[in-house]
Amino acid sequence: CYACIIPQLPTATFGEIRSSCATVPNQDLAFGGQNGVMILSRHPLKNTENWVIPGTWNRRSILSASVELPSGAELDVYCNHLTPIFDDFVFPYTGQYGDGMTGALGWQAEQELQAEKLVAYVNTTNGDRPSVILGDFNTGLAFPAQGIVGEVEETFDLLAAAFTPAYTSDYAPLCTFCSTNPVTNPDDDPEATSVWIDHILLQNFPADSVLSTARIFDDAVVPVEGDMLVPLSDHFGMRSVIVVP
Repeated sequence: CYACIIPQLPTATFGEIRSSCATVPNQDLAFGGQNGVMILSRHPLKNTENWVIPGTWNRRSILSASVELPSGAELDVYCNHLTPIFDDFVFPYTGQYGDGMTGALGWQAEQELQAEKLVAYVNTTNGDRPSVILGDFNTGLAFPAQGIVGEVEETFDLLAAAFTPAYTSDYAPLCTFCSTNPVTNPDDDPEATSVWIDHILLQNFPADSVLSTARIFDDAVVPVEGDMLVPLSDHFGMRSVIVVP
């Protein structure tokens, strides 16, 4: 019952929740099983696939596609959104992939399983072609000098062992899920933390392929109450300019 109720709270009325949880199978997925993961391209995509991976409350999937650039180079792209680590009091783990754990460690075990499946999927589908792997990974390293705390660094280490972060050597780390973002922290909670969890990763690229890196979509441009403006999202974006061999 808990796993059915919680994912529906953002969008459903109490009456709808009561009805669906009692009568409709598979109602333990938020947003009717949709997850918002997408790939947008200026060039035609081919070999597209939506591969569903293990996930609790939200349907988790890896989108993949190939694209032939005007230069003739071929590129594979993978987009994903891994499970976040929820507070074990508010959102105890109720899934099947937590190695028997019910708290934050259950969510972490699920996330690490997803990361392992992502690595294996890329390795078996890209045929040694240059590949870009990107999305909200809900994992990242700590950078204390920049006020960034770590988020499940073990998962990021797993990914970094298989892929190369697509950032220039002189890029100064910036958070992408930030306590200074009013969408993320509307009450200006002084205890809120900032993390860098949105990443661009590469495989089968030369070491000097990344020309520039920047955080984007961090300006306050969306009008809300009164004269207040907020950024487009609770997450800021990342952009890297990359030379495809």
